[in-house]
Amino acid sequence: MFQFSDIIGQEEVKSSLITQANSGKLHHAHLFLGKMGYGTFQLAMAFVKYIYCKDKQVVDSCDQCANCIKIKKLEHIDIHFTIPSFKKEALSKTLMPEFRNLIEQTEARFDLKDWHDHNNEKNAKIRSAECDVILHDMGLSSYEDGYKTQIIWMAESLEKESNKILKILEEPNQKTLFVLIAESSVDLLPTILSRCNIHKILPLQSDTLTHYLEKDSERKSREMLLRAVHFSEGDILEAKRYLADEDSEFPLEANLLNFLRGLINFHERKFDNINKAILQAEVLASQSRPNQKKFLDYFQYFLRQLVLIKITQTCQLNENLFKAANHFANILDIDQIEVWSQLVDKYHYAIEGNANVKISFVSLAIESGKIQDREEFEKFVSS
Repeated sequence: MFQFSDIIGQEEVKSSLITQANSGKLHHAHLFLGKMGYGTFQLAMAFVKYIYCKDKQVVDSCDQCANCIKIKKLEHIDIHFTIPSFKKEALSKTLMPEFRNLIEQTEARFDLKDWHDHNNEKNAKIRSAECDVILHDMGLSSYEDGYKTQIIWMAESLEKESNKILKILEEPNQKTLFVLIAESSVDLLPTILSRCNIHKILPLQSDTLTHYLEKDSERKSREMLLRAVHFSEGDILEAKRYLADEDSEFPLEANLLNFLRGLINFHERKFDNINKAILQAEVLASQSRPNQKKFLDYFQYFLRQLVLIKITQTCQLNENLFKAANHFANILDIDQIEVWSQLVDKYHYAIEGNANVKISFVSLAIESGKIQDREEFEKFVSS
């Protein structure tokens, strides 16, 4: 585990990381920036393992020396982890057994959604107390006369707390290495970004991801695999979730179609249509929170495809959803689709919080119906 050879694609990034590790002028702070499904966490860990490896090969760590074995187990005494926690008193060190367990279960392919689900929790963040631990740990010398490393997974969870570690990033001790791993730089302070060597991890190429899925999901048809690849936008985790949904008791496509059917001619106030939309909203409200969020993510995917149809007259939806998309593409303008997307985002955020789920989905259905008619849309956006 945590070898470059384990990672799907990303050959240019791997080559660059190996070159930097062997340069003799290793920068003290690195930011790995990209969705976890692109291989971002794996690349960061493979980089750290390669640096510590006592018998480096040309293109990878040896995977057998004492350091490699300790790092595979997340037990190296000079490598410290900071991860988002769910309660003030539950600091990273107390959560490490669960973090190791998740890594083993997923072969290091996971993201914040998986971390939430694994702990049956939500709203994880890196708290102020964690920064105090970082300052303490990184203020000490290494035990094994090598680098002392701080790995911060989902570093954007630091938010303003990152101010506390800014000084040690600016003036680190000798042989100190910071490895920040994040999906987005939006919530990272510019002063933090300016101290880091940034490795931007790009989405996986479609053919690379397709080849991987063909071996990993042998029972799926090629057509289904190609739909998963397109839906995922280069993210292994999203592709695998799409495929898993096909076998689930809550199929996203069928539920989205039921929701959309209730919106057809909604503005005419036909009871059957309005009732259909509200009944489907109630079905969605009865689902688990992860299923509700998956539905809204899939809804956003549908709306992106809707924009694509408007612009190029093509998309990657299957036959049933393509018919639905064609219908809405013919009656909606781009600005209506944009507002629709904003509505879905609004209720995604509400459902992640403490909003009443049933009211949220019913409101989404009613507001989605209103924007189908141009005259009502104008009233809606001006209200």
